[in-house]
Amino acid sequence: MTATCHLRVYIPADEAPDEIVGLPPAEPFATSRWRLGEYGIVAEPQDDDAVFVEHDGQRFVCPRRPRLRLLESVLAFHNGFTGLGGEVIVPEAAARRAAEELDQLREGGDRSLILTAQWHVPLRWFLLFRPEDRLVQVGEGVPAVAFRTIRRAASRRMRRAIRALRSAGMAAVTEEMEQLVEWLSAFPAEWLVELDYGSVAGLFDDADLLLDSSCEDLWESIEALESGDPMLARDRYERVASHWAPAMRITYSN
Repeated sequence: MTATCHLRVYIPADEAPDEIVGLPPAEPFATSRWRLGEYGIVAEPQDDDAVFVEHDGQRFVCPRRPRLRLLESVLAFHNGFTGLGGEVIVPEAAARRAAEELDQLREGGDRSLILTAQWHVPLRWFLLFRPEDRLVQVGEGVPAVAFRTIRRAASRRMRRAIRALRSAGMAAVTEEMEQLVEWLSAFPAEWLVELDYGSVAGLFDDADLLLDSSCEDLWESIEALESGDPMLARDRYERVASHWAPAMRITYSN
């Protein structure tokens, strides 16, 4: 099984269309059970379902839309690795079919509300949240770890981090952060954003999960840059990078 984590955007249930609110709930870790897909790569189950959560007394829903996300991934892989084997794994004819089907879905108003990463949490995702947004649920099995906040706050925090990095002469590392802000900006300010460790949590023991300070360490690094203390900024960044290094090694070995 491929360990995956997810960045989800949720619609307030009282604002969502009936066809979304009426979707069946997704099974736990549904997006982590992968199989061989029709485009020659692994793909998550194609069930039409949704993830439901409660936040501050309000119910939110995130339709999974796996078909749309599969098509986006196929095209991203084909275009990103052309000349490096991408056209072998996803041939040109398959890429054209995927593009045509994706255009049809988007014309109908569908858009992806979920980003997925394998084997580790991309460190930039933590900068959408504050440490107090962290939720840990301990029960049978691996603890569930998530962060939740409103989209407006998430975008504001990421823009702050981008400004700090640019001011410190590190604009080159902000491109993917800017892409993330752009993706989030398509959604209303009061929708919910969630970072869910998903099955990536299973790569750590319980103590490491409960004591994980990744979000706090990254914000201490950003705040150190803002105050002109690059040594402290580097120390805090290296601490969180060290925490995630074993998981990242699995990513790159695959």
